[in-house]
Amino acid sequence: MRTPKRTILLFTIIFALSAVSAFAAEPVKTEQTHFKLSSLKVLNQARNIAMHMSDGNNKYQTLENLAVAYAQLKDFDQALSIANGIDNSANKVNALLWIARHYAVNGQKDIGTNLLSQSLKEAYHMENSMLKVDVFKSLAAEYSKYGFASQGEGIMRQADILEKILGGTATSSGNN
Repeated sequence: MRTPKRTILLFTIIFALSAVSAFAAEPVKTEQTHFKLSSLKVLNQARNIAMHMSDGNNKYQTLENLAVAYAQLKDFDQALSIANGIDNSANKVNALLWIARHYAVNGQKDIGTNLLSQSLKEAYHMENSMLKVDVFKSLAAEYSKYGFASQGEGIMRQADILEKILGGTATSSGNN
């Protein structure tokens, strides 16, 4: 059952994320500066609400989405602050992967590469599960995109071995 506070949070986050996505798709123009500042204000409000959420899974997913939204707005300090504060490894890894992508898109591939390394270290702390297999496959794909094919192949081999040990099939193709 949704509480009024949770409903408001969900609407606020949905609005903020859709506004950020629209902003990120357009080249920066002077009139968009006001829109960016408004989006950041809404994201800050959503972040404050999310930090007080008690439902762990919803909280972690919300924080992951907020970190990505800040990265879309090129507020990388806020994005990283949120991502590094996520207590769930899978959500933390996903947030860091998306932030790395946004760094790369903005011509900062070296920082993106460092975030990939941080993501991989975090992924090793995850419980052995099919989710970990999926995360490893996503990381392998990202390493290959960054031009580190041999590292990507090594991570993919680890994912394949873990998948065989667990006796299952991962749910994703490694693309986020």
